[in-house]
Amino acid sequence: MPGKCRLTPSCLLTVPQLLIARRRRTSCYFYPRAWPSLRSADWWERVVLKEFGPQDWLEKFRMSKETFFYVCNRLRPGLAPHSTHFHPALPLEKRVAVALWHLATNVEYQTLSPLFGVGPSTVQTCVREVSYAVVLLLKPLYLRLPNEKELENMVRIFRTRWGFPHCIGALDSLHIPIHPPLRLSADYCNGQGWHSILTQATVDGLGQFWDVSTAFPGSMENSAVLESSSLWVLAKEGRLCPNPPKHFMGKAQKYVLLGDATYPLQDWILKPYQEDEKLTQRQLQFNYRLKRAHSVIENAFLRLKARWQILLKCDDCSLELLPTLVLACCIRLGSPRHPLQRGVAGGHRAHRAAQALPARARGHGGRAGRASEALGAIGNPDVLDVLKRYSEDPVVEVAETCQLAVKRLEWLQENKQDPGSSPYLSVDPAPPAEETDVAELRRALLDESRPLFERYRAMFALRNLGGPAAALALAEGLRAGSALFRHEIGYVLGQLQHEACVPQLTAWPRSRSESPMVRHECAEALGAIARPSCLETLRAFAQDEERVVRESCQVALDMYEYENGAQFQYADGLCKLQAPA
Repeated sequence: MPGKCRLTPSCLLTVPQLLIARRRRTSCYFYPRAWPSLRSADWWERVVLKEFGPQDWLEKFRMSKETFFYVCNRLRPGLAPHSTHFHPALPLEKRVAVALWHLATNVEYQTLSPLFGVGPSTVQTCVREVSYAVVLLLKPLYLRLPNEKELENMVRIFRTRWGFPHCIGALDSLHIPIHPPLRLSADYCNGQGWHSILTQATVDGLGQFWDVSTAFPGSMENSAVLESSSLWVLAKEGRLCPNPPKHFMGKAQKYVLLGDATYPLQDWILKPYQEDEKLTQRQLQFNYRLKRAHSVIENAFLRLKARWQILLKCDDCSLELLPTLVLACCIRLGSPRHPLQRGVAGGHRAHRAAQALPARARGHGGRAGRASEALGAIGNPDVLDVLKRYSEDPVVEVAETCQLAVKRLEWLQENKQDPGSSPYLSVDPAPPAEETDVAELRRALLDESRPLFERYRAMFALRNLGGPAAALALAEGLRAGSALFRHEIGYVLGQLQHEACVPQLTAWPRSRSESPMVRHECAEALGAIARPSCLETLRAFAQDEERVVRESCQVALDMYEYENGAQFQYADGLCKLQAPA
């Protein structure tokens, strides 16, 4: 028809085609952007760093703010910054915070990412990189074979705290739930019908991990896990005890680990007797003592899962990453607290003790001295003014103790480092000196012209060195002019427990003119050494007119009887009362 456009079927456009054509002619409806609008890129800087209180840090990161930054500095060599064209590098502290928050709360990646203004994949990357850095840098420090002195300390803790002698650890396994791999589902199904990986761990008497092996399928028996672990290799090589082994009950015996009924009986693993009607009373008592001491690892596992809730249900974690993540959690739980954290946690206690110090100074020099020493051990610098005020107290012992506490706090502030844990698990009034020559340390110890703080440092260095030469050098310090110094020498000789210093120690309880605080420390040291040469002095002064000396000798005699007898546990009066007549 003239004037009309003739349309052929090939010219007709469908409705979808028309919509597409229209969209092409208009501007784009969607704009690419690096971060969704719901994310807050500055929440970490604006809220966490500026507004979080001490309780918030403990709840979300399982550590104080000071300890968090201490951990960040330790991990810095293993967390190199990296960035892309679209995403600038995250600060190291923020990456560590993302990982710790996820491990502590088990919040999903999609829920956690808006808080820190990062994507879910970045959260996953932070968790993986921080876990690997912890294992790489901190595992050699905290999950390692203890040295001989540390093994002796473990034996001492199990004996005194749990009543189980000659023991260095408790052994058990933990099932951690997982999503099983498709082809190996049956291998990871445990006896309770759910899928898990097995983690075998060993803890000391304080519940701190020192050996962890993980990534075993949940269907494995504990005995098979043990034989596949590094702990089995260490035991077979004889590296779990000194060479030659220490004497126990009259003959050389290897140190032992405590396991439950699922572990094989070895000359280095004790397990309970199989309970039935045929067990004697002594066997039942042995089972009770072993299970009581073994509970230290059960409690450690409970604390581990409560602190790092990622171990309760590992939904977001791949099977390849999970072993590293488990090791990282055990390292953080087992590592000693940084001194800054002790100071923050004990801040309110430090202030309360500081307020009570004037009354104690007026009332009793010994109690005031202990309070001053405690303030120095807590390590909170807020009490410096109080300690300096009483550094000139008319009671000499109070003044000297306050002076030592001031010097210790100033040393901690100047050095900004951990003085190191004592091999005897004590918080000492002064860090040990770096010198290792016994003659030089003896010279510093006996030099009355030197500051008391330096002489204390020499004292603790000699104690840590050990041996007869160090013990004799320390014993010479009992002739020092300061009663406080002689009192501390007695305490240190009791820790050292070396028979070479017995003649010097026996002289001081006999001296009526000596300060009671020195006499009682020497008496307790004799009880700790527990040799026949100590017995006469302890018996002679078990009825001394000075109460503190009398009671110290009585306790020392009790300890002597225990150390030299066949009694299994110290202070077992309750067991005797409960035993059938």
